Order: sequence, then structure tokens, then C-alpha cells
Amino acid sequence: MKIHAILILILFTCIPSAFAADGNISPPESGKGIIVQKNDGSPLHFIPWVSEHTVNKAIISLRKPGGGVIFFTPGTYVIRQGITIPKVNNISLIGGQRVRLVFPSLPKRFPALVKEARKGDPALFMDDTSSFVEGSYYQLYTIGKKEVRVLEFYTKKIEKDRIILRKPVYFMQHVKSIPVGSIALERLNFFNLGNSSEILIQGFEMDGLGRGPVEGHTLYSGILSRNRYNPESKEKSSSVNGIYVINNTFKNLQGRAAAFYGASGVLFESNTLTNITAEGVEIDHFSSGRVIGNNIYNARSAIVLNDAYKTQVQRNIVENSVCGVSFTSHYDKPWVNTDNIVSNNIFSGIKAGGVCINKEAHDNNVSNNITFGNAEPVRDQSGKNRVFNNKSLKPGNVR
Repeated sequence: MKIHAILILILFTCIPSAFAADGNISPPESGKGIIVQKNDGSPLHFIPWVSEHTVNKAIISLRKPGGGVIFFTPGTYVIRQGITIPKVNNISLIGGQRVRLVFPSLPKRFPALVKEARKGDPALFMDDTSSFVEGSYYQLYTIGKKEVRVLEFYTKKIEKDRIILRKPVYFMQHVKSIPVGSIALERLNFFNLGNSSEILIQGFEMDGLGRGPVEGHTLYSGILSRNRYNPESKEKSSSVNGIYVINNTFKNLQGRAAAFYGASGVLFESNTLTNITAEGVEIDHFSSGRVIGNNIYNARSAIVLNDAYKTQVQRNIVENSVCGVSFTSHYDKPWVNTDNIVSNNIFSGIKAGGVCINKEAHDNNVSNNITFGNAEPVRDQSGKNRVFNNKSLKPGNVR
């Protein structure tokens, strides 16, 4: 699939005039839009851009023919909720040259909670319900010294003073209360993936323009791949396989550049990340794969392995981060945060350590990394990993 998509990209880039004669194709210069090729051999089809729903409908149309390729013609595309890939396999999304995705201007104020939400409540009381849409997904964040995500919910019905929820209020593990004043934010990521395998995203510039009132965890991100995962079974821990993110640019994001949950066979390669408020790329909750040859500048933690296993992190260049690579744990399982390889990376401008390993991580290979500056090359709280030949080159000692 990956080679097929690259050939399509070369074809559109080099000889766009070839499609002008086809009755189903308008030449790219006629306007922004997408060109769709189904895997069943159907003719190429050009669809003018209206919103990201143009792409979402095209993606759904590729279910029966067993997938296909969607190519974006050059232009700047405003993404208001997100391009969604739900339970569809074998899809290639190709940006090519001069394809830029941006977030829209956001409201100056957001709906706020006027009554504390308690476990089991069927509704949320808000100071303004006019902007809510029935059946849509939102998150509640507390506002203060530290913004915290306290609730994710779908709307069922909108009333004048309250939002009727599809499911009652629940408390996430870190939540002790959902206080008055918490604001409701609609889902906004450039790409939202769910339970889809063999997906390629290639050649896009994703510019968040620094927009977003909070540091998003699952909001204001570039790519969010949230898939089912089973903490109780190593063999069934991930539910999808094959997500390829290649040669994209992520910049000015209030959330993470890319995060993958419950996915094996992840490939995050040759991407450029700049000014990411949260984490750069996160291999999360029982995911595995490869993070190779990326340039990451000014992300809080550049690369995070959170409950990850059998993941290779190699040949990345990281500048200005707390940690170049961080190991973290959420689930206490002996087979996570193990059998990972972190090697041949270059870190500079690091505050804490080139590689920061938590107490739970074990049997990982961390070797041949170089850290420029005063930070430790490796901070291993576990002492149960294979750590060797990592170098720290301090100012004045570089040769």
C-alpha cells in the first residue's frame, strides 16, 4: 500500500495534465479538492472541497472496495473538527507539495459548567448551550494554574440550560471532582483514527497556528489514533496493525503531534516537528512500532514510550526538550515498557536527560545516543536495562 501511494503522489506531482482528459477528473488547478482512487479499479474521481466532511465521506466510500488512495490538491485547508478514519482499512491519505492543514479561529470564550458534575449525572448544566451539536463529542477542562481534562462526553440532546449526555457522568482515574467553571471544548485534531489498520498519512503540513485555550492531551493534536486495547492480554493488547506516518510537518500545536493507542506496526518516519506544547510523538498503551529519522524541535517531551513494548527509536534529532526520549507507565504489567530499543539518536538543549527511564521499565536497550550540553545522557531510575555507550558532549568538549 505504501509504495502504491507514493507512485500516485509522483504521478500527480509530475504529470497533472494526464487527468484533464478524463471525464471524471477536474485538473487540480481548477480548485481545492481531493482525488479518490478506489482499490477496485474504479476511475479516478475529483471531489471539490467543502469541508473535512468531504474527505470523511470519501473515506467511508472506500470501505466496500477494500480501501484506496485520497490525494489532496495543493492549497490551505481549514480543519474544523478533524478528518476521521473510523473502522476503515487500507487507506492512503497523500498531501504532496503545498498542501497545508490549519486549525480555524476559535471562540474567545467557551461554554462553562454552572453546577458541579457528579458521578452518574445524566446532564451537564452550562451557562450557554447554543454552540453544542447533538451527537457530537466534547471534553471538559478545568481552568486555572493547570488545565486538566476531567470528562469526555457525547451529547444526546441539547436543552436551554443543560446538555443531556449519551452516557452518565463518570470519573476518569485522575479525577476527584468536576468543578463549576470547567469549560467544554469540541473535538479538534487534524486526523482522528479509530480501529483502522493499514493507514498511510504522508506529505501534509499540519499547522495548529498555536490555537487552543488549553494544552490538549487528545485535543489540538496532529494525529490521534485511539484504538481498543486490552491490558489483561499481551497477545490481544492492541487491536490494529499498520499505521504509517511519513514525511509530514507538524508545527505550532497545543496538543501532541501524534499519539498511538493500542496499535502495533506503527511507523513514524522522516517527520519534522516544531513548537509542540505537549509531547512530540507518543507510542502509548500497548502500542509498538518504529520512530525513525525524525527532526523534533521544541516539544515538551520529544518522544514518549508509555506502556510501549518492542519499539525502535533510532536516528532522531531532538532539540529543546525536557527529555529526548521518556519511558512512562500507566498500567502495571510486566510485558510493557520492555524490549524497546533507543539508539543512535542525537539530543541537544535537553533539560533533564537525553533518555529518561522510569522505575517500571526493564530489559530495554539504550545505546549509542549522543547528548549535547549539560544534561545527563541517560537517567535510569530502574537499573534493569541494558545501557551502554551513550555519550555526553559538554560545551567546549565537542570534537
